[in-house]
Amino acid sequence: MNSRRSLWAIVFESFSGSDVGAVGHYTAYLISFLRDAEVPFPMRYVLHITIALATAIFASGCNQPKKPAENSPEDSAARPAATNVPLRVWITADVDNTELITRRWMAESDQPVSFEVVEPTELLSKTECDCDILVYPARLIGELKERKWIVELPKGGAKAADEGSVSSRPKAWQSQGNYGKNDYAVSLGCSIPAWIFSDAVVEQLKDRPVPTLEDLLGMLEPQVDFTVTDETVDMEAVVDRFLAIAAATTTSRNAKYGLLFDLRTMRSQLVEADFQSAARTLKRIAAQTPDGLAAVGTHSAAWKAACQSQTSFVSIASPNQLDAEAAELRSGGAIVQLQSPDSSAGTWNTGAGLVCSIASSCSQTSQSLLFVDWLETSGTRAFLAPLMAGIDASSPVFGVDSTSWKARQLASPVLGNDLLPIEPRMPLASEYRAALGQNLVHYLQGKSTASEAMSQASKQWEAISARRGKMLKYDYEESLGLNY
Repeated sequence: MNSRRSLWAIVFESFSGSDVGAVGHYTAYLISFLRDAEVPFPMRYVLHITIALATAIFASGCNQPKKPAENSPEDSAARPAATNVPLRVWITADVDNTELITRRWMAESDQPVSFEVVEPTELLSKTECDCDILVYPARLIGELKERKWIVELPKGGAKAADEGSVSSRPKAWQSQGNYGKNDYAVSLGCSIPAWIFSDAVVEQLKDRPVPTLEDLLGMLEPQVDFTVTDETVDMEAVVDRFLAIAAATTTSRNAKYGLLFDLRTMRSQLVEADFQSAARTLKRIAAQTPDGLAAVGTHSAAWKAACQSQTSFVSIASPNQLDAEAAELRSGGAIVQLQSPDSSAGTWNTGAGLVCSIASSCSQTSQSLLFVDWLETSGTRAFLAPLMAGIDASSPVFGVDSTSWKARQLASPVLGNDLLPIEPRMPLASEYRAALGQNLVHYLQGKSTASEAMSQASKQWEAISARRGKMLKYDYEESLGLNY
């Protein structure tokens, strides 16, 4: 008969989606239904018991607290509580506006934060690191680790929630934050130099999309006499360009075991022919203008000069070191790796990309880890990229047709290269770079030959190395990731 099917339909409908207040009403209705329906007594008895049990189970379930929805206020209550003490964040980079960064963070968190911009020389002159979080160029990681100013990140403690764990990042990103097989930082950007050139060179390269170094140099205008003054020199950019040239021409060593030092003797390799040749190439690039800007200017100045030149012009600059005016240019062209099949490296990670670490003096670890996670997300990096040199956005902040974005896209395959050099980044790396840069500038100023400049730089490197003594070889191996 139809009464049985109607009964079970009512039972199902009564308890599906009901609340506790409706249970008594539906139970009474069902018992009344059984009495009025012509259901045999034994069957009616069994159904009474079934309904009673179902009522008890349903009521019990309804009295349980509901699981909060993901990202609901109840869920966020499990996060570390905000404090009244601001997070102390030191930034060793060019920053346009820390107030904007503060507003962005406070829009998503109740935790106050304070920023202090510290120049690299000022940072390294300090005797202690009195902050919670440190944002700095990747090449300083060895020095800061040696000083015990930064600590290892907890496993899985700092990752971008919208992009997976740090281990999903390209190899170059991972290696920047890793030192001696341990994670000390998360990467916010990689500084991969690009060969940037004018539209006139782009036109000549139509039939040679991947030129050799000789191709590019052969397209330059005749050399001019130039004068380099100390006031016009960006020393870090000079060293970056020299290393990029060396990476494209060095053929005698395996990048895995280091390019700047002989791993067996720990003697500087700057006196080798490859590095002397790189110095001469840098001088040829300088000889395009009377001020030598293409070799000694900032990354932004060289980028703008190349993109806006009406004649053949070539320089080297890193897309993530550009100011907004340079980054939004749409003229000119760029290439990351030249055609150099015999090169053991191809290109170089200059270490100017930013990484973020928890300081050993951190007094608010949980909140600091949340801030590091926030920094690494794609949305935050897209916001910060126009404000802070050294950060890579995962989206075209300045447009898909900007030359800087095209160069960034060309660098993507390079970031997955296990052998991409990133040195020096061991302790005293800033001193090695300063000695190299000063001797390169002296050479460009006509005070020495390429051979003399590299020989003098090599001697200064050995003097710096002597301060580390027997630790030097371990330092270098650790910086290369060769310690197990």
